[in-house]
Amino acid sequence: MLLARQKNLQDYRNYERYNKKSEKRIKLKKNKLIKIFSCFFVLFHAAAAILLINHYNQVTKLNREVIHYEQKLGEFQEEQEHLKIEIANLRTLERIESIATNELGMNYPNEDKRPGLVATN
Repeated sequence: MLLARQKNLQDYRNYERYNKKSEKRIKLKKNKLIKIFSCFFVLFHAAAAILLINHYNQVTKLNREVIHYEQKLGEFQEEQEHLKIEIANLRTLERIESIATNELGMNYPNEDKRPGLVATN
C-alpha cells in the first residue's frame, strides 16, 4: 500500500509538472498575442494620427490659397472699376472735341453746310 501511495504521489507530481508546463506555454502564447496585438494597436493609431495631421495640413494650405486668390480678385475688381472710370472719362464729347480741334486741326463747318466736324489741311 505504501508503494501504491508513493506511485500515486509520483504520478500526481508528474501530472502537476506537466500541467504547469502546459499552463506556462499557454500563458506565454497569450502574452505573445497580447504583445503583438498591442504593437498593431499602437501602429494603427500612429498611422491614423499621421494621416489626420496630413489631412489638416492640406486643408490649411488650401484655405491659405483661397484667401490669397480672394485678395487678388478684390485687387482685380478695384482695377477694373478704375479702368471703367478712365474709359468713361476718355469717351466724353468735350475731350473728343478738344482733341479734334487742337491736335487734329479740325474746325466747325460753315453755317451753310451740315453741322459736324470737318478736317482742314
